[in-house]
Amino acid sequence: MYIKQMELSMSVATQISGNIQPNNNAFKGLVAMLTQLGIYVEHSPKNKPSFYDTELQLAWQHYNNQLAIYESIAQSTFHVVYNDGPIDDEIGSQVLYAILKSRPIVMTGAPIFSEDINPFVRETIVEHLHHFHSVLLPELELGELDNLLKQLKTTDYHLSNSKRILIHAHVKVYFRDLLQIAKEVQALPESSL
Repeated sequence: MYIKQMELSMSVATQISGNIQPNNNAFKGLVAMLTQLGIYVEHSPKNKPSFYDTELQLAWQHYNNQLAIYESIAQSTFHVVYNDGPIDDEIGSQVLYAILKSRPIVMTGAPIFSEDINPFVRETIVEHLHHFHSVLLPELELGELDNLLKQLKTTDYHLSNSKRILIHAHVKVYFRDLLQIAKEVQALPESSL
């Protein structure tokens, strides 16, 4: 019985991207409300290295965390961009992947892009902004949030085949680069770690 209830409540899930800080009370409130509505929440706080982590551990940890985030986006019912800071390549690439997977996207206001964001990432997000639900999430009451989420459905972003290929290639290159960094760190002599 317990397992069946857990499976039912986790049938609605979301992945939250953004510049999420652990001490952000508004973000914690949003996660609490989503959980209260029976939505399983995955989010990707910035990696905080421990004093004992080696460069090798951090490189592989970052690669594995990113892999888990993208798997979560692929399984999520909708995608939230908690953009309380500039959208960089990492967050922007997650948004592109959500677009590729036809996930409805809820964004906490108009995006502000970091100065060094990949132009392809920025242009693709801007091109599809009219499909996003832009809402000040931290200011919503529980009932308002529930009503918003009930309106969300799979979104057709009208991606051309070439745009799909470009987004897919962008994500592949991102993971290839992360893997290469981890392998390069692994190849360093132990004394330099």
